[in-house]
Amino acid sequence: MWKTKKVASLYQRGATGRRGMKTQEIFFPFDPVAKGRPKFTRTGHAYTPKKTSDYEKAIRDHYQEEGGELFVGPIEVKLVFQMPVPKGYPKRVVKQIEEGTIKHIKRPDLDNMAKAILDALNEVAFTDDSHITKLTLVKRYSFFPGTTMTIKEDVD
Repeated sequence: MWKTKKVASLYQRGATGRRGMKTQEIFFPFDPVAKGRPKFTRTGHAYTPKKTSDYEKAIRDHYQEEGGELFVGPIEVKLVFQMPVPKGYPKRVVKQIEEGTIKHIKRPDLDNMAKAILDALNEVAFTDDSHITKLTLVKRYSFFPGTTMTIKEDVD
């Protein structure tokens, strides 16, 4: 019981002791990857595909290298997936992408990319992904592929 009260007062003050919210923004300079479906061995043992586990490890390592903090309590997360522009697109299509008139509506799916990031940062950026009270997802073309993540305390 006392731990709950102590944690509750922590987010009312903010982790720095000031009134306000703790916020962190980090850019992951890797092409976004969707969470792969689990694979099964002949004996029925489930495992995560290598591409997914390598991506999740890279995300975790980069977050820690950038000095990412562990958030405790309710949080809001915004993920902006910047997808690479295919090299074979005609110049007129590239121009429309620059203007923002063409949206990225191809695979990978937005929800599976978010799942990969959130699973990678579970117990690294936040104590558990069940603490996410608001999740905002954006997928768009970019000439600088990667993912921008913003985490902030939810103090409402």
